[in-house]
Amino acid sequence: MRRKIALILLVFAACAFIALAALPWWLGAALGAVGGRFGLTFGEYRRIGYTRFVLTDVEVRRPGVQVKASQVESGTPLVWLARRPGEVTIGRWSVTVTPADAPKEADQLKGWQPLRSRIEQIVTVLELWLPSATTGAGEVAWPGGTVGLDAANWKTGDGVRLQITALTWREQTADLMITRGKRAGPVIVEARATKSPWAAKLESEGARLSGNGSWAGQPLSVQARFSETGWLPVEAKVQASDWNLAAERAGLGEFYEMITGRADITWQNGHFSLDVEAAGKPQAGSEAPPLQVKLHGAGGLDQLNIERLDVELPGVTGHLSEPVIIGRDGRLQSEASRFDLTVDLAKQPWFEGRGSVTGVVKVIPRSDGVPWVTATLSTADAAIAGRVATSAEVEADLDWPRVRVKTAAVKLKDGDELELGGDWDFRTRTLVQGRVKGRVSRETVAPWLTTRAGFETLEVEV
Repeated sequence: MRRKIALILLVFAACAFIALAALPWWLGAALGAVGGRFGLTFGEYRRIGYTRFVLTDVEVRRPGVQVKASQVESGTPLVWLARRPGEVTIGRWSVTVTPADAPKEADQLKGWQPLRSRIEQIVTVLELWLPSATTGAGEVAWPGGTVGLDAANWKTGDGVRLQITALTWREQTADLMITRGKRAGPVIVEARATKSPWAAKLESEGARLSGNGSWAGQPLSVQARFSETGWLPVEAKVQASDWNLAAERAGLGEFYEMITGRADITWQNGHFSLDVEAAGKPQAGSEAPPLQVKLHGAGGLDQLNIERLDVELPGVTGHLSEPVIIGRDGRLQSEASRFDLTVDLAKQPWFEGRGSVTGVVKVIPRSDGVPWVTATLSTADAAIAGRVATSAEVEADLDWPRVRVKTAAVKLKDGDELELGGDWDFRTRTLVQGRVKGRVSRETVAPWLTTRAGFETLEVEV
């Protein structure tokens, strides 16, 4: 009896050994039969030597997800069990997520830390069973957008390294390097844009995220701390200090050489504060004056509160006297605000002058959220290029898309006077109810006249 049992076990072991030895020849049929139960289909199975195989036209369908790959090359299960699978290579691939079968709210990740923990679990398994892998170009598509890449390379051993080439989302493309030490520790992400002048290096460990970046060579730093759940940080700080930016980057290269400044953004328990300072250095030989702007704002997820806006130029000062509150939808939520403006004509580099001009710009909210803007400018006993004005006044308002100049009147010391008015529609580019009325002497307009113009005083009314 014992001999029979031993013989049966010996035959069984021999059959098992033969089956395992012949695995590369029957693995394709087994994958076709078993894979269908898990949504796996493929076009062709090819054996590469004894330890590797290739599947073509691979497709996996699961609830809410469809994965496709033009080709997958891998080691056989025998070398996987020996933990020597070699490199897994994947050709062109795609992942499509459909909304109808999206997971229930209870199953979804609840924030940054849960996501990081889930990724860490996946990485731990991959580190054990997948020492090396490469992919060709591919993309992940979902109802809200698409992320694509040209290639990816995964390596383990002395830690974990994932290199991604030309990761593209919307208009941005960047090369990424993601690393982590051999044992669980900080995850470091390095990114450099290929079509834009920015780069970043971030480090994530536990609830904290920190790092540095740059745009056009200008430094930027970020620090954040997350709670156990939620995607927004509990606290965060972004700083851009000692910026020296070529003015052409800001579209001001015609007048300025450099733009210097700083910015601080602080986030604390759902609210943020913003401080920005900027100054402009004029081009050599340019008549543009030095520029200085200061801005302070605060708010939350639903609104932005601009509490301070100061603009300073030689001879020009502007000051926001009342806060402006703007909602997430871009609509004005604050009460009437005003911006006071003063111009010293004697300090202007564009012309010779004297006297001053004062003005007020008011932003008035309306029920539809689109503000009504009014502006007034006035001066008395001022002079520009030798022309002395006993008085000048401009009153206008903006009711988008129409600007209405109620009056623009000027009276010169020698008795000339001119009054303008009318409505300009920005959408149709038409002038409505335009009017001109006044009296101008030949001496006033002589610089723009030909020698043949023969009049002393011109009166006009249109």
